[in-house]
Amino acid sequence: MTSPITRLVVLLPLLLVLVACQETPSPEKAPDSIRALLPAEAAAPWNITGGIQEVVGDDLYILINGGADIYQEYGFLRAITAQYAHPAGHQLNVEIFEMLSPASAYGIYTFKTGPGGRSVDLGADARLEDYYLNAWQNRFLITVTGFDTDPVTLQGLQDMTRHICDRLPARFDRPDLVDRCRPALADARHLTYLRGPLALLNRQPLGTPNFNRFSEGLYARVGDAAVLVLRYPTPDEAAAILTRTAAELAAAPAAGLESATDGITWRTDRGDPALCRPSGPFLLLAVGETRPADHDILDRLMKRLL
Repeated sequence: MTSPITRLVVLLPLLLVLVACQETPSPEKAPDSIRALLPAEAAAPWNITGGIQEVVGDDLYILINGGADIYQEYGFLRAITAQYAHPAGHQLNVEIFEMLSPASAYGIYTFKTGPGGRSVDLGADARLEDYYLNAWQNRFLITVTGFDTDPVTLQGLQDMTRHICDRLPARFDRPDLVDRCRPALADARHLTYLRGPLALLNRQPLGTPNFNRFSEGLYARVGDAAVLVLRYPTPDEAAAILTRTAAELAAAPAAGLESATDGITWRTDRGDPALCRPSGPFLLLAVGETRPADHDILDRLMKRLL
């Protein structure tokens, strides 16, 4: 007869495996959790009518044909979409994007929004423009789109976003770079947090790929000038990029390169005047018809980044 101790020794490895399976969620089930963010009864009188699609990783290209690259650049994990209808005939489309981090969600939110529309007190930040609303909270971006500007639809945009935000952990921390630079950019109409060359090219083409290898950055429109803060891994790498850019511009007489102890000035391939100053691992740029005040902004940014 087998003793109880012997049976326990035999069963112990099996028990440990069962416990491990209970404590570690199945990877196949992981995408299901985002579905719980879709409002159901709480959204009444709005009801889900279909259009539910879940995508993970590179499958985003199926959901957003031609527009997925920028989400991937900011750090995309998964998304879900659904369509809602109101008894009065109005419709809403809901999109929830889970990003890698709050910084990723904040970044794609600032990329998708602009100075137009109006701020709405939802999530960490939200903006209502025409008949669509974007909001971010924690590591999620929420986009709710209507198909008309009827008051019922506009209220539905806000109510739907509020229901989703209520289901998310209340984490509102912005990237440290944003908090450090914001006081120096108080006159900016809008800030865009950058995480790669696609966003940079969309906001402000610089005419050279030399600047593209930044780890994070900021874009702001101040007056007629674009102001950029680009962070590189080390001060040496930032200095090398500036040196390489100056050499490249020197070989193009039309660029009108001028070097100074605190940086360089030139004209972009669009003919816009530009200046660039180094500050440790950062390169600070102003592009466009700059004024003395724009140079002052770079000075203030340099002090904030010390």
